[in-house]
Amino acid sequence: MQKRKGFEEYYAEALTSIPLYNSEWTDFNASDPGITMIENLTAFNVLQQSFLERAVQECRLDMLKLSGFGQGKPHAAKVYVRAKNVTEAFLLPSNQKFTVGGLTFENNRAVEITDARIEHVFHIENKRVVSHDRVLDEDLPASESVFGGKAEAGSMVYFILNAVPQPGMEMLVYFTVDDCYRRNAIDLKQKNPFAQMKWQLYTTEGYTDLKVNDSTGCFLQDGVVRLQMCRQPACRYVHYGYDGYAVRAVLERADYDIIPRLKHVDGFVFEAWQKSSEALCYTFKADDNIVIYNDMAQLGYVSVFVREQDSADDQGYRKYELVSVDNYDFDEGFDPGDGKRCCIFKHLAAGMFRMSFDMLNKFSPGDYSNAVKLVVYGDTAMRGYRLGTVYGYDNQELELPCSGVIDEYFSVIVERDTPDGAFYDFVKPGSRGEDDLSYHLSIEGDKMIIDDAGRYINAVIYIGTMACTQGGAGNIDAGKHMLPAGYTSQVEFLNVSKGCGGSDTDSVEQLEKLYRLAGSSSYTAVTADDYKRIIKNTPGLCIKKVNAFYNADTNEVTIAVLPESARALPRLSGEYKELLLNQVDRYRMLCTRVNITGPEYACVDAYVKLKAVRTAYAKEKAEKLLESLLDYINTDKNFGDRLEFENVYKHILRLEDVSGVDELQLSCNSAHVTYSGLDIIPDSNCLLYPGTITVRLEEEY
Repeated sequence: MQKRKGFEEYYAEALTSIPLYNSEWTDFNASDPGITMIENLTAFNVLQQSFLERAVQECRLDMLKLSGFGQGKPHAAKVYVRAKNVTEAFLLPSNQKFTVGGLTFENNRAVEITDARIEHVFHIENKRVVSHDRVLDEDLPASESVFGGKAEAGSMVYFILNAVPQPGMEMLVYFTVDDCYRRNAIDLKQKNPFAQMKWQLYTTEGYTDLKVNDSTGCFLQDGVVRLQMCRQPACRYVHYGYDGYAVRAVLERADYDIIPRLKHVDGFVFEAWQKSSEALCYTFKADDNIVIYNDMAQLGYVSVFVREQDSADDQGYRKYELVSVDNYDFDEGFDPGDGKRCCIFKHLAAGMFRMSFDMLNKFSPGDYSNAVKLVVYGDTAMRGYRLGTVYGYDNQELELPCSGVIDEYFSVIVERDTPDGAFYDFVKPGSRGEDDLSYHLSIEGDKMIIDDAGRYINAVIYIGTMACTQGGAGNIDAGKHMLPAGYTSQVEFLNVSKGCGGSDTDSVEQLEKLYRLAGSSSYTAVTADDYKRIIKNTPGLCIKKVNAFYNADTNEVTIAVLPESARALPRLSGEYKELLLNQVDRYRMLCTRVNITGPEYACVDAYVKLKAVRTAYAKEKAEKLLESLLDYINTDKNFGDRLEFENVYKHILRLEDVSGVDELQLSCNSAHVTYSGLDIIPDSNCLLYPGTITVRLEEEY
C-alpha cells in the first residue's frame, strides 16, 4: 500500500499537468469551469481511494482471522485494593468509582469496609516463635521465609487478625512473593507439583478447614487467596503472647524446588476493574421498599420497569412513571390515582435512594425474583440512550455514545408496540433464541450490530447497561492512591497489585506482526531452538539455561536443563524431569525420542603470573575477572560454549593496573571436556565453573 495523498497534493499535481496536455489553457482561477471540474474529479479520487483502503483493510482482517489471528475486543484490567485509616465500618456500594489519573476503576459488588487487618505473622520452629511481622510493613522491603529454612509437610504459618468476617463471608488476602528467581506463570488448572496447602480458622471447635481459592500456587507467585469463613464462630487465639483471631496455612505436601519467600502481605483487599459504568440496571423482587446506593441516581436519569402479576413469560416489562417526592412518608402509603402506573422515588442520603410501590394498586409488581428493573443513567449514556429503530436489514449498525464498551457489561432495552400498549424487553449480546433480537458489538466497542431482528422489526432500542474501558491503560503499577468519586474521607484506598488483564483492540499491523512471529516458530518441535523455547516456557518452573542437541544415529534429542537454585551446583530433580518430559511430549514429532538431563559440571583451575603497578588492586581484580570468565552457571555462558584461551588472556591484559601477562594456564581434569589447542570445549550438556585460581604478581615501579 502506498502512502495516502490528500486533496491538496492531488489538486496541485493536476494543475501542474495542465500545460503538458493543453498549452492554451492558461486560466487557473477558481471561476474557470475546467478548474471546477478538476476540483470535483480530485475530490472523487480521494473519496474513491478512501473506499479502496477500507476494502483492503477489511480483506486483510478477514485473511488474518482465517489464519487464527482475529481482533480481540478491549478488556478491563483488574486490581486489588486495600483501605487504610479506617476508624468506623461502612458499606462501599457496588460500582463505586475510583480515579487514578485519567482512569476510572469500579468494584462490581458492595464491600463492607472495616478496620479488620492482619496484625502478626509467625511460624513455630523447634518450639520457638519466629516472627515475620516485617511482611506487614509498607515502608521497609522484606523477604521472609515464612515456613522457615525447611518447608516440609506439616509446616505452618500463622496470621493473627484483630477481627474476622461473619460466617459464610469471604476474606481476600493479597500476597507478594520474592521474585529473585524467574518463575514461569503457574497453570492453576493443573495440579501443583510442589505443594498442597490447606487453610484453617481457630474456632470454638478447634482448627476448622476453610474453603479456599489460591491464585498464588502455595506462595509461588503474586496473587490473592480467597478464604470463605466457615459456619463455626471464630474463637480468640491467646498463645505465645498473641491475642486475636488465628488463621493458619498448613502444608499438606511440600516438595518445593525453591522455598518460597514473601515480601508483603495485604489483608484485607477487594477487587476493582478499570471501567466506567455509564448505565446500570438493578433487578429486584417485588417489595414495598427498595433501597439502592448509587451516586449517578442523583442526576435524576432513572427509569423503572415492572413485570406485573400474571404476565406471560414473553410478555415483557411495563414502564412506570417515576414520582420523586422528598417529603414522602413510606409508612402512610401512596395513592397514585386512576389506573396510573407509577412508583415513589425518594432521596434518603448521599447516594442513597428508596423506591416504593402501592402493592394494593391496580398495577403493581408481580411475585417474581426479577419483578422490578431500575435503570440509572450517567450523563454520557443519557445524551445518547435512544440508539435507534430496528429496520430488519442485515448488519444494521447503531452508534453507541462512547467507545470501548465491554460486552459483559452491556445490554439494551427494546420497546415494542402491541395492541395492549408498549412492552419492554432486556436483551444482552449474543442472544440466539427463536424470534430473539440477536446482535453483537463492534471490535472497537463503539457500535451495536444487529445480526437478526427476530420479532423486533420497527422496535425502538435504548441503552440498558453500559460500561466502557480504556483497555491496556488500566494495567497500572502497584502502590497508586485511588481517589473515591463523590465524597472525601480520611480513608485511603491503595491498589496493592499491578493491574492485569487489560488489553486494547489489536490493529491490523499488530496482528500481522503476531502472524509473522507465529510463522517463524513451529507449533511442533523440529529444531533445537524449538525445544529450547518449549522447555524455557514450561508453566510453573524456574529454568535458568537450556541446550538441545540432536543425535542423528539414534534419532534422539537430548535437552540439558539448568534449573534456578540457591545451590552452588544445581541438580535437576526427578519431578522437574517428569514435568519437562510431559511438556515437550505435547510438541515433539511422533518418531523423535527425547531425553531430559541435568547439567554435568567441570571445574577449571587457573594460574596467571602478572606484571602490575598496584599489586593489591591488580590481584583482586584479576581474581574476580577469572571467576567471572570461568563461571558458566551465573553468567550468560551456556552449555557447551568454548572457553577460549586467547579471550581470557586479552581480558586480563586489559585490566587497568596490569602491564603484562607473563604466564597463563587453564586446566580441567574432567571427562566432560575436550581440548582444542589451549581452548577448553565442554560437552553439550556440561557447564564450567571456577576451581582454584592462583594469581602471582611481579610489581613494577
